[in-house]
Amino acid sequence: MGISDHVYVSAIRHHGVYTRQGDQHRGAAAHTTGAPRRNSKKSFMRWTPARRPSAHLLPACAALAAGLTMGVTSLESSELRVIVRTGTQTEKKQAKKLLPLVERRPHHQVLVTLLLCNSLANEALPIFVDKLAPTWAAVLFSVVFVLVFGEILPSAIFTGPSQLRMAALCAPLVKCVLAVFSPITYPISLLLDHYLPEEDDCEEPDEIVARVEVERELAQLRGRPAPFTADESNLVRGVMALRRTTVADVYVPLKRVATVSASAPL
Repeated sequence: MGISDHVYVSAIRHHGVYTRQGDQHRGAAAHTTGAPRRNSKKSFMRWTPARRPSAHLLPACAALAAGLTMGVTSLESSELRVIVRTGTQTEKKQAKKLLPLVERRPHHQVLVTLLLCNSLANEALPIFVDKLAPTWAAVLFSVVFVLVFGEILPSAIFTGPSQLRMAALCAPLVKCVLAVFSPITYPISLLLDHYLPEEDDCEEPDEIVARVEVERELAQLRGRPAPFTADESNLVRGVMALRRTTVADVYVPLKRVATVSASAPL
């Protein structure tokens, strides 16, 4: 094949069509070459932060929503109020930031909003990933990567020792998300509050006594000093039992009472 023949075939390839023009040699070359096929395999070279930021932004949003769902909704109002009274200055500021979210009405709005954000991110992720990688890679990424880095790790971090600090740090973001999705989440939260009312988190006297005893037991198991002595534990138990104590439980029968003259020397 001469130079002109190569030019001819290249021009035909560029336009995507093949015609029988010229001599038999050109027609044969065009026939044996065939029409160019599109590569159906998706290239991983397009997986770059600059060109596909959604592939990195969606897992981050899903992870943050999953972590906040565990970190914020697991906090109790009574626990935060105790921290406000007894914690350090930093802990007091963090607890004050979180109290409006924990005591927010409707009570279920924070939970519904965070679950909605998590669901939107997780459902949208396979759509974007499928455009960047083969189907098997998209499924593998969505299951393994999202499960580990989008659910397990964030939940462990936001419920760990830094739970209060992490939740307080993200409190302004949660408030913004609540405002954005309030037209959707507010009616749902009202229905949930109506049919699933919030339970009272106030502790009964028996629970307070049990908490004191459990703290002593845990300190003994972990080999650290007990926060309460035995006398303090008994004192708490006695005080908590006063409401159920009657005179008949503590009185001394008259036959067991001895009288002494007021003028008798001691």
